[in-house]
Amino acid sequence: MATLLDPTSREYKRARKHHYKSTKNRAEGLDKDWTPFRAAEKEYKARFPPPDLSGVLDLALLDEARSSEIERGGWKGRLETTQVKEIGLEGTTARARKAFTVTDIPGA
Repeated sequence: MATLLDPTSREYKRARKHHYKSTKNRAEGLDKDWTPFRAAEKEYKARFPPPDLSGVLDLALLDEARSSEIERGGWKGRLETTQVKEIGLEGTTARARKAFTVTDIPGA
């Protein structure tokens, strides 16, 4: 997946060619009747152009044990998009995953 983010890679060029080919005959204004959910789904599910994840909260960044997984994946959001607070879970062991709550929702 990381090679798709490199504009000089063969995979990127192949994806760009496929994208142009599949969208050149698309009807004008096709997306104007989409609900906000559908528009967001299309934006983040798109393979080309690669979606901009700078506004997406990525909780995996809070877990240092997952840093190598994040780097291998190529896709990365940000922590600064919203405020989060770690919460305690009853009956969890020391090996249990962390849990977080969103303290404020942007735009709400």
